[in-house]
Amino acid sequence: MDGRGSPVHIHPSSALHEQETKLEWIIFHEVLVTTKVYARIVCPIRYEWVRDLLPKLHEFNAHDLSSVARREVREDARRRWTNKENVKHRKDGISKEVLKKMQRRNDDKSISDARARFLERKQQRSQDHSDTLKETG
Repeated sequence: MDGRGSPVHIHPSSALHEQETKLEWIIFHEVLVTTKVYARIVCPIRYEWVRDLLPKLHEFNAHDLSSVARREVREDARRRWTNKENVKHRKDGISKEVLKKMQRRNDDKSISDARARFLERKQQRSQDHSDTLKETG
């Protein structure tokens, strides 16, 4: 548990993985959040070692601290992804004009226009097909 009732699992890469039942107290440094919350760098401790420090742990809000870290990680990941996409576009030789054209091509209006053209062609084909059947029948 993280002290707030949320289960924290020991990451499979940790030496203490699958020893959770033997551990009463741990200190962890690195947290990996997927569909589960994993502690990667884990050290077992004894309650006697931290008993006097526990009241101090409740003086700060760990969630506030971690949300700042998560926001920074998200912003950093977004920056890296944007940089990677920019490099990819430069490598592919795609100019800004082509990118703008592709964006315009995929907007809602152009999609609905394309859908209308498709339905019109489909209706025309079915009408031509029914006319052919009438002529042969």
